[in-house]
Amino acid sequence: MARIIATSLPARATAVTLTTALVAAAAAGLGAAPASAAAPYGAACGAPQTLVVGPAAVSGPNDLQTLLRSLCPGDVLQLAPGTYTIGTPGTANPVIRPGRADAPIQVTALNPADPPLIRGSLSLGTPNAEIRKGRDNAVYESNPSYWWLSHLRIQGTVSNRPGLRIEGGAGWRVTDSEIFGAAQTGSLSNVQLDGQGAFPQGFVFAGNCVHGAGRPGGSGEKWHNIYVGFPGNKHTSGAITGNVVFDHPDGSGIKLGHGGQRGARGPWGVTVSGNTIVGGSKQITLHGDVRKLKVDGNLLGNSSFKFRSGTTAVHVHMVSKKAGSSITGNYAFGVKTFVKYDRTAKVKVGKRQLGPAPAFATGGSGGFPASFDPGCSAYGASSVAGFGA
Repeated sequence: MARIIATSLPARATAVTLTTALVAAAAAGLGAAPASAAAPYGAACGAPQTLVVGPAAVSGPNDLQTLLRSLCPGDVLQLAPGTYTIGTPGTANPVIRPGRADAPIQVTALNPADPPLIRGSLSLGTPNAEIRKGRDNAVYESNPSYWWLSHLRIQGTVSNRPGLRIEGGAGWRVTDSEIFGAAQTGSLSNVQLDGQGAFPQGFVFAGNCVHGAGRPGGSGEKWHNIYVGFPGNKHTSGAITGNVVFDHPDGSGIKLGHGGQRGARGPWGVTVSGNTIVGGSKQITLHGDVRKLKVDGNLLGNSSFKFRSGTTAVHVHMVSKKAGSSITGNYAFGVKTFVKYDRTAKVKVGKRQLGPAPAFATGGSGGFPASFDPGCSAYGASSVAGFGA
């Protein structure tokens, strides 16, 4: 039975109190168990818990961050419908424990048909390091390994910061969620995936809807919906699959690369497959020293950025190493050419298909909740079989 827990805690609080709203929810049929505290960061973890939390319980600007810090391997945090806030300008990433392969930490909706809205900038993992020192000079982990996020709506509202940023980690997952807001905050992306050393490994970003990137007067190059920028090596790996990505007029739906310099180390070992990416400057960009990337089965269309040869679905730019990347078996529409690449490009371009624009779903038949942007469900189903989400 789920525990009904309210959390309006200072960082080292050891007890919680049921709020009136949560008691009412329990009486309405959620089921009430004795309230108990999650483990403050640095404390020993007990048995895994299922925690059910509503917006009133974490209404302070840093309450949700504090709750995330308290989660232990095997814990499940279920967020009731409503609006939540995480992070304020200038705050650091929450220090979090990693989950385990046999005991992931799960953050999800209490009701997947009515997912919670998280506003702010949800950032898991510490930039440039898997560990960092706290004010007390103790070393704290901030490691998103085996964190599983699902059935969430994440709206970026912090200036120049993505709605979702994940740094490093192994085995993390983001599924069945909506992420948006970058066009309003000026962030380079809605989703930013970073790492270092041998990480990330084995990540999954699947079944999500990401939309609304760019800024007025943008160049067509810099503002993306999903920016995969970690410097890869032979150990890094992950999959971006089955997502709906749209509305990125000043950049790419998915960019795989790091920075703007020739030879800059970018992601290695990432598969981009079965996504529907439409309505932007370009749909996919590979840039720099990227290796062992696989781009296949995607539905790509309606690009607006014009090279000398016209619009393109995929841009391969300054990919200077011949190291096993491939682009094959994709369907593109509303573009002049399928792929544009410079003379130094070292990517295998195999079978692909240019065709007419498909018919997309209407009336919410694309499989996303009604609270998601209507474009999610509209683009979530098309008349082209075998391609896209």
